[in-house]
Amino acid sequence: MCVDQCEQEGQTRCSGNVLQTCTADSNGCLDWTNSQDCAAEGKLCSSAQCLPYYTSTNLSPGGYSAISGTTKLTDYDDDGYYRVVLPFTFKYYGLDYTTIWVSSNGWLSFGADPGTYIEHNSASLPDSRAPSEAVYPFWDDLSFRDNDSRSDRLHYVIQGSAPNRVLVVEWLHALHYEEGNNNSADVTLQVRLHEGSNVIEFLYDRAHWHSDYLSATIGIESDHLGQAIFFGSNFTGAPSTDYRFTPNF
Repeated sequence: MCVDQCEQEGQTRCSGNVLQTCTADSNGCLDWTNSQDCAAEGKLCSSAQCLPYYTSTNLSPGGYSAISGTTKLTDYDDDGYYRVVLPFTFKYYGLDYTTIWVSSNGWLSFGADPGTYIEHNSASLPDSRAPSEAVYPFWDDLSFRDNDSRSDRLHYVIQGSAPNRVLVVEWLHALHYEEGNNNSADVTLQVRLHEGSNVIEFLYDRAHWHSDYLSATIGIESDHLGQAIFFGSNFTGAPSTDYRFTPNF
């Protein structure tokens, strides 16, 4: 006599990070069997299927909006990085974080001090070198020169109210290091981290984007999982779209 462990043949479920399928044995009894190791494929088991950790979406350009009431991290720096304590817990590649590190060089990382300001190295992602759990909206040798005419700065602001706050980090009128004090050459971009949904967005102000030396990497990575979404490592200007990364965990 059968004591079925599942209801319908072909039904699926997640057991940890393993996908299981309801199957019938030789006696017609239904039970769960392991059918797919999601972790071995660099994925996670969610909603009864193996999914990538993030789904990336290309957004129409124009989503950028200027921010005000910000906290300044620096307005004169080359190769610095700064600690920011988040007012909410943010989940990145399945792990919870309350601290980020923001680099003048167009990236931010999660968790422990990355111990480096690392400039752009034209590498693909994931890259085993620090920073390890990081997002790269425009990773290049950027700097800030305390130029009053441009009001250049690296700064951030918290928008909205709990449980739907957004942390916005902005590289405002950043220069490539090789530009010196060229007032006509600068880039402006943002990373937005959304409370609750854990969505990440990269937004670009294409009205302020002029430089002759850029060769940037754009993407996100998790070294501990060996996973990444990589758009390229030779962006000489703003990408044609903004980006959104929606987690599947």
